[in-house]
Amino acid sequence: MSLHNLVLAAGAVALAASASHAAVLYSNDFEAPVGGEWSQLIRDVTPTGARGFLGQFSNDAVTLGLGNLLPHDSVTISFDLYIIRTWDGNAGAGDPAAGIGPDRWSLRNTADGGEENTLLDTTFANADFFTQSYPNAYLGGDNPAYSGSSEQDTLGYDAADFGDSVYRLSFTFAHSNSWIEFTFEGSNLEGIDNETWGIDNIEVSAVPSPGAMGVLGLGGLAMARRRRG
Repeated sequence: MSLHNLVLAAGAVALAASASHAAVLYSNDFEAPVGGEWSQLIRDVTPTGARGFLGQFSNDAVTLGLGNLLPHDSVTISFDLYIIRTWDGNAGAGDPAAGIGPDRWSLRNTADGGEENTLLDTTFANADFFTQSYPNAYLGGDNPAYSGSSEQDTLGYDAADFGDSVYRLSFTFAHSNSWIEFTFEGSNLEGIDNETWGIDNIEVSAVPSPGAMGVLGLGGLAMARRRRG
């Protein structure tokens, strides 16, 4: 059974921290209902493997907000991105009359000054006759479909010559505020019945800064986790 634990560390929680010891701030495999840290609570299960995930979404902006973070200098976010059905990648770029693509997806975070910082803005394709930008930035590459994917056609979605793909993504960036928000967004997609995406197995971690003095939770650390039981 999946468990959901929301822990507020009200005092000093001992941690054998070092410059290479990352503390997990948040993790979720979406096998149970999600909480208010997410702006969207929609969950689905893959036809093959019955994997619970957050989604499906299309032209949606979905946010994850985390607060009361321990003192830190950088953050790492890792997750599986599910690209589902008829994503056309770079197709139609520069030709609005084409009626297809480019099928775009992005991830942004709030920087220390409060402005948004783009971690990824790219396109994906689920058919060999299209190309995609990823692993390059949006229209910065003309790569074969599925480039950089960890799985192809394993989730059980089928739409003519299209199926699905999974990308294991990870980003590390400078950040030191006690609050962070991530925005996951699809754009220029053909709709919820045709081109969708989802998030699974997410983890957000940070290496405690010297100011944390090797202690996780000084002053209180909110940690939200979901794990398979």
